[in-house]
Amino acid sequence: MHLLTGLFLLLAGPLWAAEMVRVQLDFIETTAGNLPRVTEHRTPYSFLLKEIEQKRASRYNTELLMARSGETATTESIVEMIYRSDYDPPGSERWRDYLRQNRPDFTRLFYRPPTPTMFETRNTGFTLEIQPGITTNNFIDLRLAADEVSLQRIEVVIPHKDHYGNADLKMPVFESHRQNLGLTFLANRPQLFAIYSPRRDDGSADPVRRILLFLTASLLEVRSPS
Repeated sequence: MHLLTGLFLLLAGPLWAAEMVRVQLDFIETTAGNLPRVTEHRTPYSFLLKEIEQKRASRYNTELLMARSGETATTESIVEMIYRSDYDPPGSERWRDYLRQNRPDFTRLFYRPPTPTMFETRNTGFTLEIQPGITTNNFIDLRLAADEVSLQRIEVVIPHKDHYGNADLKMPVFESHRQNLGLTFLANRPQLFAIYSPRRDDGSADPVRRILLFLTASLLEVRSPS
């Protein structure tokens, strides 16, 4: 019995294969006026590739990640931005009490500027997390979370001047685009699954630019040596 089992495994071994999933995320930029032509086309991705050749669209970004079926994989390209998020107001009572008790002669000479008391860290860049699952007939179930964050501007929150000059309180303004969803689709077929409008400097949506997100997943077989 054991001999037959070993013989079967030996013969079947080269045919066994572990399947992995390669996920490619394409960001393609076009204009709002071009959207009807894209969305009504039978194959929007192929149509946009031709638009890129004609300089009527451009590839904004591409991300690629692989994972085994049922497991989670993450890739990120980020810059950590540390910024002040909370302040003691200028000339707070705590500081004035200290001066009154310890150096009453300094009370009129020194006026404590706004002092940061808390800091936060924000990751700017791109993060992609996937969890694919392979079903029958080349269908793929995919959980996907994509997060794109960029620093849009530094904004003056409270204008302030001290005896050194300009000491405005400033805070960063971030632009974020996130997708968190579950999809079921056929392998090797690009799918349009999201469209968003980038933000302008004033925070409003850009009336012209549109970013289209396409997802393509491929099955990869990892076979044992024959």
